Amino acid sequence: MYLSRNKTGVHSVIQVSNRKGVLVADTLGGAHLRGRNRPSRSYAAGRVCMKRGCSTKISIYNRREYCNAHAPVNFPRVRGHVLTKV
Repeated sequence: MYLSRNKTGVHSVIQVSNRKGVLVADTLGGAHLRGRNRPSRSYAAGRVCMKRGCSTKISIYNRREYCNAHAPVNFPRVRGHVLTKV
């Protein structure tokens, strides 16, 4: 499928065909989503993993104080019945 976009944001299908070579559609259209675009939450730049001896830089988009290798393990809350040993 080959898509092109004009100045108004409408997508046009240049060539779309199925496996048998039959033309399926000649145009597709859509409008841009309207609404607020808020920036991604970011944290201080230049942070380093809190683990002693680790010099991994933490991304400004990572809220944690440790790198992925040293992050404490968190288990999600399990909903439902607790399984008992049989």
